[in-house]
Amino acid sequence: MTHVRLISDTHNCHQTFHGTDNDRRLDTMTALLTEAEAAEPSQGTLVLGDVSLDHWGWNEGGSRLWNPPVSRTAEFMKRWFPALPQPAYITAGNHEQYGAAEWQQITGQPREQAVVLGELLFILCDAFRGDLDPTENSDGTYLPMDCCWIRRQLDAYPGLPVILCAHYFDFTLETDAFASLVKEEPRILALAAGHTHLSGIIPAGDTGKVILQTGNFSYSGMKDPKESYRGWRELWWDGEKLTSWYAVSDGNGVRNGETFTVEAHTQDHYEAIFPRL
Repeated sequence: MTHVRLISDTHNCHQTFHGTDNDRRLDTMTALLTEAEAAEPSQGTLVLGDVSLDHWGWNEGGSRLWNPPVSRTAEFMKRWFPALPQPAYITAGNHEQYGAAEWQQITGQPREQAVVLGELLFILCDAFRGDLDPTENSDGTYLPMDCCWIRRQLDAYPGLPVILCAHYFDFTLETDAFASLVKEEPRILALAAGHTHLSGIIPAGDTGKVILQTGNFSYSGMKDPKESYRGWRELWWDGEKLTSWYAVSDGNGVRNGETFTVEAHTQDHYEAIFPRL
């Protein structure tokens, strides 16, 4: 059985979300993941972007362009990334617009990569690789997936079932070639992405596949924050069946001066049967 945990949108920064200060919030995240790992060991953790607000197009802007500059991504990698269930792999989000060399220096990993965990191949694509190293505040530039690179990863790991991962998949901006690849490649079981801070399971365009949204561990933009409270996605593969759900952390939050409580639960459940490859 392959078991992997996916997180995204932790937003290590100077702000307070749901009434919890930054350090306490991220310490809680790693403590909960450690507890979950002790109860049910996994093959590792995937971090699908936006660990920081280093590059940000609103209000005071991202901390990377402050004077002096501050890299919350570097802080996350040093303080919280080692505390995640290991091995752990990361891909960049729209708030980490570091060029390839600086990203590698900060994280020790490339902006996109393919990794094998258990009996699954995870292809971590770089969705926001346009206009890197910006000199002014921005929210990143989405570029369509590099189908040639994805096919090279498929060829390099023949026979393994695949989860395509990225910080975001926007099928309104994607190429027909990518949609066809997702639809026609039987090894691709599902896609996984963050960015929206939502945690439900949605269609991957018209491909017949789904996107497993990885929620957030920061804040919810939903009218009811309980609809997308902080947590992570659990994923299992038993050789024939892919199973996944979003695990919501126990917690109390404050929004607009009102306190709300979220009890630990699974927010959704996805199960699909695939032919043995």
